[in-house]
Amino acid sequence: MLDESEHFLRFCDTIREHADRELDPDYIAQLKSVLWAVVSRVGPANPILLLIPRSCCSQGHIGATENGLVFIEDEYILADIVEIACTSPVYSLRG
Repeated sequence: MLDESEHFLRFCDTIREHADRELDPDYIAQLKSVLWAVVSRVGPANPILLLIPRSCCSQGHIGATENGLVFIEDEYILADIVEIACTSPVYSLRG
């Protein structure tokens, strides 16, 4: 179902845009929502997400399972998520 809808691809585009976008409040709110949907709690199914600070991964859904992690890996957005968590000038997006 997630594969058939284009929601996840739009989420990925929003994450990728972080480095190139003006950090206006509307975009920041959208990015926070996308990160909430994509990034997951760290667990046995997704140990790679240990790289991401815990404050960024407290509520995610897609990355909560091995199958969801495959979506993240296939779209090559893990590095973008880590970059946001480590370097964003918006502290509420950082870890």
